[in-house]
Amino acid sequence: MSIDHYTYRVTWSPEDNEYLGLCAEYPSLSWLADAPDSALAGIRRVVADVVADLRAGGEPVPEPMAEKRYSGEFRVRIPPDLHRRLAFTRRRARGEPESAGKREIGGMRRWSYWTVFPSRSLGTSATSAMNLLMPDPCRNPAAAD
Repeated sequence: MSIDHYTYRVTWSPEDNEYLGLCAEYPSLSWLADAPDSALAGIRRVVADVVADLRAGGEPVPEPMAEKRYSGEFRVRIPPDLHRRLAFTRRRARGEPESAGKREIGGMRRWSYWTVFPSRSLGTSATSAMNLLMPDPCRNPAAAD
């Protein structure tokens, strides 16, 4: 694994009046410089030093984000009462009995996959409220029927 595979970013820092070099895999590291190229070179040197120290100490070295395998799924935590309302709304919209949750698809019982859209109309932050729950036909084509 090479430090070239890490995710680097250079941005302007108005507070410091300099360019700031960052590495996504090492959020506690940064490098300030007068020019963007210097900021990038600086953060790369710092990351190389940290990786060398970790290896010398037998400690785990973070895997580059570009090399990680992602499942394409993530969980969103919402309050139980909101979860209940969303599930009920979805089932009612599809004409399903309230006890529905699993479906027969090709002779197999499978959980339905849903897409959740953040709320903008409720005037709340996208992470604190959801206002629409519907089947995701891309994930589970049989759910679109």
